[in-house]
Amino acid sequence: MEFSFDISALVWALMGVSLLCGACLLTVYRGRVASIAKRRRRCERAILPEKAPGVSIIVYAIDNPTSLTNLLDSLLQQEYNGETEIIIVNDGASEDVKDVYNLLSQTHRNLHQTFIPTGAHNLSRRKLAITLGVKGARYPYVLILDASSSIHSHRWLASMARHFAKGREVVLGYATVDNHRDDRLGKRRRSLSWALDAITYIPAALGGHPYRGHAANMGFRRDKFLGIKGFSQSLNIHTGEDDILVSQIATGANTAVELSHASRVTMGGESPRAMHRRWKWHHLFTGKYVSTSARRMMGVCSAAMWLGFGAAIAASVIALPNFLPMVAMVALGLGVWITLVVVYQPTLRALGARKLVLTLPYLLLTQPLYNAYYRFVAWRHRGENFTWSR
Repeated sequence: MEFSFDISALVWALMGVSLLCGACLLTVYRGRVASIAKRRRRCERAILPEKAPGVSIIVYAIDNPTSLTNLLDSLLQQEYNGETEIIIVNDGASEDVKDVYNLLSQTHRNLHQTFIPTGAHNLSRRKLAITLGVKGARYPYVLILDASSSIHSHRWLASMARHFAKGREVVLGYATVDNHRDDRLGKRRRSLSWALDAITYIPAALGGHPYRGHAANMGFRRDKFLGIKGFSQSLNIHTGEDDILVSQIATGANTAVELSHASRVTMGGESPRAMHRRWKWHHLFTGKYVSTSARRMMGVCSAAMWLGFGAAIAASVIALPNFLPMVAMVALGLGVWITLVVVYQPTLRALGARKLVLTLPYLLLTQPLYNAYYRFVAWRHRGENFTWSR
């Protein structure tokens, strides 16, 4: 075993590449990951304003009376000192949804209902639901929820709407899957995939370049939506109500990100595995319609992981029997990965994701392969994204 500084120029160059990749991960990538936990702490400390604007809450319901009842119970108990209304958009005119509305509307005058007829084809029913809700709204600001989702605080509305009181016109909240519902093979991968998506678009919004949000928990000023004629520019595709819409109405000056625990929404409905698969397909498709700078940056950081890892292994092998480069590269690698694992933990908690420690390095390194698989699947199913395909 030999330890010597008599190292070839090639080994020095490879070690330098590994060091530069490590520096990129510890500065740019680490900063983006940490920004979410920092924003969460700021949102938790924020004081709710005394003057609250009028808000219309649009609830999209597809024949799910039990979850709708639970959601409405939570919404009707919100601690909010402004005027509110709840508009249920009944997709398919479900009789069960009507029964829920008829029961609760007898005691709550701010509860309203509209519906989408079952015969409406060749369009995005969710986009139509949001459009009907926005056009029927009384108040200048709207918030969007799915009837299958759950809110866990009586201050959800106040947390989201406080940004409207400060003059913001778009509020990006966060929605996640309940980890207890996802117990099938690949649950850690899916949990990290949800989190990585947020780590891509939330820091971009915090940096003044919002380009998408989460359709199950976001809000905007009503006239901003009407000013661009709603979804008129994306009527030919089923999705885009969260990314294409936000990219059209959101700017660095008019957008706020809300990440407090009170504002978080838990998504329900279909199985987490099926929901994740559908979500990946849709966003890989609509990604070409919105800004790519944030995703490019994450791609560069992912490439830095692989390049740094490969350069470190190459330097260690070429230098043998001199073990000094191997020891240096192992020390560098451990320093980078331990730092990233530590930084990730508060961010994963802020996003309601699973706690990943030992598996995190492996999952991060193999995420590009996972994304490549879904890109191929999304390409094969690309025709299903268009409204004329159904």
